[in-house]
Amino acid sequence: MKSRNYDVTLGIIFFAALLGLGVITIVLSDFALGVEVYRVKFYASDIGFLRSGDPILLHGMAAGKVESVNRLKKPVLISAPKDISGISSGEVRCTVMIWAKLDVDPYLHLKEDYKVIIEDRGLLGGKLIRIEVGEENLYMAAESPLLATAPPSALQAAGQIIDENRAALQKTIQQLAEFAENANQAQGTLGLLINDQRTRELVENTVDQLSLVAQNLTGGDGTLGKLLTDSAPFDDAKVAAADLRSAMERIRRGEGSIGKFIQEDGIYTDVNALVAEAREGLSDVWQGQGTLGKLISDEALYNKADQLLLDLQAIGAMASEGDGMIAHLLNDGELYDKTLQMVSEAQTVFHDIREGNGLVAALINDEQLLDDFRSILNQVLGAIEDARETTPVTSLGSFLFGTF
Repeated sequence: MKSRNYDVTLGIIFFAALLGLGVITIVLSDFALGVEVYRVKFYASDIGFLRSGDPILLHGMAAGKVESVNRLKKPVLISAPKDISGISSGEVRCTVMIWAKLDVDPYLHLKEDYKVIIEDRGLLGGKLIRIEVGEENLYMAAESPLLATAPPSALQAAGQIIDENRAALQKTIQQLAEFAENANQAQGTLGLLINDQRTRELVENTVDQLSLVAQNLTGGDGTLGKLLTDSAPFDDAKVAAADLRSAMERIRRGEGSIGKFIQEDGIYTDVNALVAEAREGLSDVWQGQGTLGKLISDEALYNKADQLLLDLQAIGAMASEGDGMIAHLLNDGELYDKTLQMVSEAQTVFHDIREGNGLVAALINDEQLLDDFRSILNQVLGAIEDARETTPVTSLGSFLFGTF
């Protein structure tokens, strides 16, 4: 009985191992039930060590694997797709045929400007085929031969760049060697830093001073240190920000002059009406209405203004070059000197008057003389008035007695 149990256990383990081996085989072979497989062939002139089993990507997703790679007994010419780099002619001489097994029909997606690129899977090696469907409107015909291209790998491109710039690289290496030699001989700034004791001490002192400054800043010494460590400026900034936020909130609520100006519709209406009136006024001006409109649009008024300017220019010319009084005032130096002399004499007269010299000054400053002058003037005026009143009587007497 015990031997029978061992046999059953051994059988179960055997069949479980077979089942696991089958599952692993199916997974590694990408076998899928109910999925149609499409076999497509690509032609290439160089595959860059592409091997069977390498993945194929379509739209960036795994779409199949390389089934086999065969060397053609006789090269064939394959038409290159549009805008493919590195190909100058319309046909490529291909020597290798690649059989691929896909789970999607590529001809349902490929346009006439498609690209099939054999590229590196990573820096550690390996290849893959990446299919770019293109952007043209026309699709590739079914069963059309497809061209695959293999651009240079990263290492090949790097080697090509090195070959193309070999002289420049040699010159750079030589310059680096010269630079290192100068540094070893204490030439140049770096050489002094490496070999000169005085320069090294100077740099060390500078670093120490910078370290001391950093410590002072951290300790809050000095203005900058206080700004970095003192929280008062930050608190003041927070208070200012809170005040600004409060002011903006009041403006949004329509409080204050600015808030009313922004929020109230009446002010907006008044401003809008003012703009409309200004626009209407400008329209009237451009139509020649009103005083300003006539000034702008009336051609006769413009001609008069132009004539007035011409007359003023003529007057200016006459004043500058003519013989009139204005010209003499502007151009005659002797008249200017006489005018200055007259002004000086008038200043002397006024000075004498202020100082009390002369009759006019006495009349202005001496009150007694002013009263006597007023009395004499009143007497003279009285005598004139009496004479005017007695004139008719005297005339009549002269007439009567003169007749006899």
